[in-house]
Amino acid sequence: MNSMYSGRACSRFAALVSLLSLFAFVGCGGSGAQGKLTGKVLYKGQPVTGGSVIFRPSTASENTVTAPILPDGSYTATVPAGVVKIAVDNRELQPPEATAKKEPRPNLPKVGNVGTGTPDPRVNPQKPAGTYIKLPDKYHDVASSGLSYTVKSGAQTYNIELEEAK
Repeated sequence: MNSMYSGRACSRFAALVSLLSLFAFVGCGGSGAQGKLTGKVLYKGQPVTGGSVIFRPSTASENTVTAPILPDGSYTATVPAGVVKIAVDNRELQPPEATAKKEPRPNLPKVGNVGTGTPDPRVNPQKPAGTYIKLPDKYHDVASSGLSYTVKSGAQTYNIELEEAK
């Protein structure tokens, strides 16, 4: 009698493992097709020399993808196939305001990599690469940028051309 119950338990366990394996194979939503986008980000015909390109798929189950803009204006991103909304944001390159009042630095004990000659990135984070170019604010958010692209499976080139605000 015990062998009958253990046989059912094994069958149920095997069915559960099979079902979980299927979910792991299929993944969470989406078709799984992806496109590898490469291109340049241009503003008034000139390369945007730093910042990020943000791709938000129209399918809610797909994750937003962010790609860095290199100093020559180029980017590369692997994005789910389908329609994506696009934003370009380089505000992290914006210099601090020149009118900001300079406070004297407090005399704090040294922390981190004392004596190694290597700065601690937590104390002195690296400045992002690139030069700040003032972009119209609408391009900072996918909801207001007006930029979109239909990504196909495989490699493709898409240049993002930003226009001056009207």
